[in-house]
Amino acid sequence: MQQYYPLSFFEKFIHVDLQQASHKRKHPDEQFFTQAVDDIVNEKNNILERTGRYLYDLRKKKQVGWFIQHCQQHLVILMELVAANMTEENLLDTSISTAKKTWTDLYKIIYLNLAELLAYFERKFGKYLDIDCKVPPSYLLTAQAKFQKDVAILKDGFISSGVDEQLQHVVFMPFLELTKNNHTASPITYQQLHYLTEMNKRLFQLLDASGDKADFPEKLHELLLFINFNNIHYFEYWVSTITAQLKDYPTIREKLEQLMYLQKKTSQATLKPAYVFNSMRPALQNKMQSWLADEIVYYKEISATSGGATCRTN
Repeated sequence: MQQYYPLSFFEKFIHVDLQQASHKRKHPDEQFFTQAVDDIVNEKNNILERTGRYLYDLRKKKQVGWFIQHCQQHLVILMELVAANMTEENLLDTSISTAKKTWTDLYKIIYLNLAELLAYFERKFGKYLDIDCKVPPSYLLTAQAKFQKDVAILKDGFISSGVDEQLQHVVFMPFLELTKNNHTASPITYQQLHYLTEMNKRLFQLLDASGDKADFPEKLHELLLFINFNNIHYFEYWVSTITAQLKDYPTIREKLEQLMYLQKKTSQATLKPAYVFNSMRPALQNKMQSWLADEIVYYKEISATSGGATCRTN
């Protein structure tokens, strides 16, 4: 079967035709603008029609996956190039007007048609998408506006529920870091944005469901384990918290009992399948289990050398 690359028109138009025309004229002439819009819309429709038939003929899942991911990645690259010539307001506005016929209007029309193609691949072939692909600029801008608003609301709820300032900082850090990313040069991926979107939703659900505010911090820890929030800062916070709590138990036996209880609780915790904050780091549950196991061995050795588990440590 002859190899099919659907985006060749858009690549040539954006890299060559549009660049040359915009350098020659301050504003596009009516004929160029009208013809360009017709070509863009017609090409988009041709891609939507032809791609379905092409993928049906491929049949092999590996070939389909490669094709989908290739198109996804190149669409995002093209959308970034176009977005560099648009304002944030234009990127978030999905309405189209051909009344003014400026270069900005033409860039917006290109972007929205590319976005329609990307949405088609996401909707029809979601299981083949590259989750490590960067998200388009408009996706990031939408998420930034939402997270900025939501974090302010969540913070108020956390404060009233007794969550300490350090834990608040750790939980909200990824959201605040995302809001600082440049929308045309951001490394944020589909996986990262999906994770934070789900985490944001579940934090609100937790606040709404928490009748007893005294239990909220513990429920928050359970949620972070459930969604595998393996952020290094959260793990360090958890370690320091457990270490501080152990000081309240005067004997080695009591410390061991508490550590073994936490080990059992962590091992039996329910986890969201195939979910991870940072795919490059070990799962949060594994890190916790390993640390607890090391602490248990340590206190058992102290107990053996000191002659018993009932001796006091302070």
